[in-house]
Amino acid sequence: MERTKATGSGASHELMANNMCATSFEGTEIARRKAWGGRDDLRVEYDTASPSSMCNIGQHDLEPILRPPASATGRASGSAPNCSN
Repeated sequence: MERTKATGSGASHELMANNMCATSFEGTEIARRKAWGGRDDLRVEYDTASPSSMCNIGQHDLEPILRPPASATGRASGSAPNCSN
């Protein structure tokens, strides 16, 4: 269930297929390269090596998803910054 919540909240693989360098968010693009299995010749390798599809999710979004089940098992202790208890 946590995997479904995380992949539903994160950016899909298609949105992570390129790494781009720019002068700012709206600035001139300096360089772009395929990443995270974005190259056509590596996509199958990435897909078969993992039991689920990749996604990119920020820690501030992932911690609230993982904390309840971790707390239920006694594996979470203390309070993490930016994480609601």
